[in-house]
Amino acid sequence: MLLLFNAEASKDNILANVYVDCSNNIREGYLIKSKSSEINLLNSVKIEMLQCKKKLFIIKPALVFISFSYLLVGIGLYGCQEEKAVTVKNTRIETVPVKKQFPERRKIAFISNRDGIYGIYTMDEDGGNQQNLTNNPLLEGRFFGSFSLSPDGKKIAFTLGGRLVYQLYVMNSDGSGFVKLADISVHKESPSWSPYGKKIIFSSESDIYLVNADGSELRKLKNIPLANNPQPFWSPDGNKILFKSYKNNSISLDVMNADGSGKKIIGDFSPFNPSWSPDGKKMVMELYAGKRNSDIFTMNVDGSERKRLTNSNASMPSWSPDGNKIAFTSDNEIYIMNTDGSEQKNLTSYPSTGNRSPRWSPDGKKIVFVSIRDMDPEIYIMNADGSGQKRLTYNPGDDDMPCWSPN
Repeated sequence: MLLLFNAEASKDNILANVYVDCSNNIREGYLIKSKSSEINLLNSVKIEMLQCKKKLFIIKPALVFISFSYLLVGIGLYGCQEEKAVTVKNTRIETVPVKKQFPERRKIAFISNRDGIYGIYTMDEDGGNQQNLTNNPLLEGRFFGSFSLSPDGKKIAFTLGGRLVYQLYVMNSDGSGFVKLADISVHKESPSWSPYGKKIIFSSESDIYLVNADGSELRKLKNIPLANNPQPFWSPDGNKILFKSYKNNSISLDVMNADGSGKKIIGDFSPFNPSWSPDGKKMVMELYAGKRNSDIFTMNVDGSERKRLTNSNASMPSWSPDGNKIAFTSDNEIYIMNTDGSEQKNLTSYPSTGNRSPRWSPDGKKIVFVSIRDMDPEIYIMNADGSGQKRLTYNPGDDDMPCWSPN
């Protein structure tokens, strides 16, 4: 028998509604890992136990799996009745990994100039319901820079302005609630959400700024002398920030704590498209490898064990959500490989058609990418093994920079 309860912790005890699934027929959910893996409870836990009458459990946060003398933090519950009280003593709470439940129809965000000026668009993963989110009179005559989706997919941070000066804005994922966050010039490709969606980091000239998602508490986090857009972005756990720096007339890759302290050089090179592995232990990036070519490299987050994975003029690396594969572009084709560089496989097989910008779906089953196989840059989707390739956009303008909504 498996029990679920919605727990509310206090100093003296935990009050919880417990749900019993008699058939153990529960859909998989997602667990947010805690920094503290074990909490000893010296006092008793009072539980309101309910007998389930339905088998289906939907996804909601802050639920707990109970098994024997353990409380395992989990999610999901739906419809129960018949109350009964029990007491559990000296129980511990710990986190366990469970696969995330994803909606059947996910969204893809992208940019397009189909309406005469670049803006942010969304569509369903089958290409349906394409919408211009930035079709707003307040934005007329202004130039779109770049965008970043919040971790829960409910907000979009983006830059907007003139040809050289951009400012930071946030809106809801349906295009409503348009708000300017910072009355300061920013670089057009700079905004990055913290993993929990509470803060946004961005660069302005040689400075790195931090601001709350509602625009409050704007503060300068770091000055990077001689830098022109340090391109800061967060580590998966939100404790570190990666950025480019300049020293002795050369570019380096640096890391610092989320409060701006502890700056450290981890690589004396200029990377393109660097990103953290999902577990935060490694980085993948694109580096120049001679003769104007670039290739894909990985290294530990402290800069050690740098390894070249490709020898094929490769670029635009993208980690799979499980951290086991890397998608990338090479010679106008989309490839995937293991994280050690082995088993490289061409997924697109459309020579000279400009396939690029691969991005994994949150569940790792599909890849969205850009191709000019039909003359204009258009957005395509395929299964992670390269099968089922499908064109999603049909416009004479450019459709580019696709990314998946996290939810």
